[in-house]
Amino acid sequence: MKKYCILIGFLAVLFVGNAFIPIQAAEISYTEGAVQVQFAAENMWKRAKIGTRIDIGDSIRTARRSKADIVLDDEKKNFIRIEENTLLIFNSTQSGGMNRFDLSHGKIYANVEEVKAGLTFEVNTPSAVAGVRGTWWSVESDEKKDEVSVFEDSVFVKAYDKAKKLIGEIVVPEGFKTIIERFKRPGELIQLTTEDRGSGAETKGDISKRLKKKPKQDKKNKLDEVNKHQENIDKISKIKELLEDRGVDKDIEERIQPVIEPEEEGGEEGGEEGGGEGW
Repeated sequence: MKKYCILIGFLAVLFVGNAFIPIQAAEISYTEGAVQVQFAAENMWKRAKIGTRIDIGDSIRTARRSKADIVLDDEKKNFIRIEENTLLIFNSTQSGGMNRFDLSHGKIYANVEEVKAGLTFEVNTPSAVAGVRGTWWSVESDEKKDEVSVFEDSVFVKAYDKAKKLIGEIVVPEGFKTIIERFKRPGELIQLTTEDRGSGAETKGDISKRLKKKPKQDKKNKLDEVNKHQENIDKISKIKELLEDRGVDKDIEERIQPVIEPEEEGGEEGGEEGGGEGW
């Protein structure tokens, strides 16, 4: 049974004409450091890989100096960044798609666009609920408090006591944040610093830039191509030897020579990103 000191959830809905498509599955688009995934039907953690599909009930965790990006739609307009030392569980309270993220601890950034009117993107904790209809924001949580920062649009925050009774609510506009002490009313609005805004803009820019890049060729596929190329060279060499044994004119050898010349290879690919420390 999973235990967590903060519960984060959201409902993101995408448009296709007049219809909307609930998120059926998210996909890992980038990892750095030590990132692991645990699928709902399994009880063990595995290394997260780019392209891995994440469904309801699956969990992702990042270690120190580690992070992961998750895309939520084919157009790559909706995405989240899972920062270091974070445990995130993908969840749902209704059939038809995901509508909640459970954040045990750590920090996530979320970008949600084109949410249908009347539907919200919500964050639920033991002491607060935060939601939007399309925005760029972050939620950070530890055992004592939650912090909601808004970089674009606005977010509503509702605070609850231990008995889940509503004790206060507030709307956080763009450029501000609020801190919610565990089971207390939302704190006053605090204007984001230049550093806060810069961090938010840099994170969104970094994710967007990566999503626009074409994925690098997989190392295994590249190795397979090299091996296949070498096999072709070996085959042609055998043909040459056979032709020479039969006394075939050298003209034939000259004709096939360009075929066996390997293409110029570029520099070696860099190694994997540095590993994280601890969970």
